[in-house]
Amino acid sequence: TNITVAGLTLAHSQATYLGAYEMPTGGDVSVHRGAALVLEKTQDCTVINATFSSVGGNGLLISRKNLRARVAHSEFKWTGDGAIVVLGETSPVCHTFGTERVCANIGPSALTDSHPVGTVIEKNLIRELGIYNKQAAAVLQALAASTTIRDNVFFNMPRAGIDLIDGF
Repeated sequence: TNITVAGLTLAHSQATYLGAYEMPTGGDVSVHRGAALVLEKTQDCTVINATFSSVGGNGLLISRKNLRARVAHSEFKWTGDGAIVVLGETSPVCHTFGTERVCANIGPSALTDSHPVGTVIEKNLIRELGIYNKQAAAVLQALAASTTIRDNVFFNMPRAGIDLIDGF
């Protein structure tokens, strides 16, 4: 709670394209739940004036329960995957097939509080990303709510600048 990461430079981390990926909503997009910097189960935390350069996977992951995270005045360049991933977690959906019960964490569900709410992403420079993963976006959001994305500059990427995967 109330942590500020300021002026940090993260560079030259290992590629993650052979690591575990998940499909947060059962669509055509998969995402690695990892990054050079991970905020998980936080409240009122800020990343400001940070540089993410040549990281092998995602730059920043805001994962599971996060309240009012803020990313500002930072630069993301030459990332292997995406720059900023805002990724919640859903409760399992279960089906019975004969005598076998199969459960998977798939599809939007707000039955738990394991999702980011109130994230602010502002005044960042994000460029040359998706070196390995061509599904990469400057900001990818799945299973998260009330995210504000404003006054950023995104360019030179293989896909969308902002990828809102579901209607969560």
